[in-house]
Amino acid sequence: MMLHAPTLRWLGAIGFLIALDCLAGSPQAQPGGTAKPPSPPRAAASKTGANVDVADATPEDALKTFMLALMSHDETALRAVTLPGPDFEWLLTGQPAPPEVIKDAQKQFAKMQFKRLKQGEKISLPKGKEYVVKATEVGDDRVVLLPEGSPVPSRLHKVTGHWKVAADPFIAARKAVDAARKKADAKKAASKSK
Repeated sequence: MMLHAPTLRWLGAIGFLIALDCLAGSPQAQPGGTAKPPSPPRAAASKTGANVDVADATPEDALKTFMLALMSHDETALRAVTLPGPDFEWLLTGQPAPPEVIKDAQKQFAKMQFKRLKQGEKISLPKGKEYVVKATEVGDDRVVLLPEGSPVPSRLHKVTGHWKVAADPFIAARKAVDAARKKADAKKAASKSK
């Protein structure tokens, strides 16, 4: 399945592929368990006025929820499916995707297939990099997912019965986009002052 052009453009705008450089360094989650049953989807408000239903009973559902909440800047939903860590606010920088892009993404994510990677499995990444799934990244409470059509896997951890996304690659992408934008702005300003 290919994502539609508006959704691809928006995802590209957040610098998703730049996250490759920090795939190795994830924050460690608390050990997960299944003491509490998975929560039913719950609605959360976003800056776009769209509500993102929080689904976190499976890693796949949590990653879909994360992506929609990221696109719509739905802080409540995003916090519900993100591992705690520094710099969370970076996930809410920039402009939210337009409502029509979010609606399109919802339809596409509903059909999206995911591959659960196994220990030792190798994935070829852009820029000639390679990602090898470590034993510490997979288990009953840890999963590495590769969404269909994505060159980049995502790590998820089960915490008190709920699946949560390790957001450090997404945060690194936002920071890299911001740094590149500032560098371009500085270069542009320097060329104007000459």
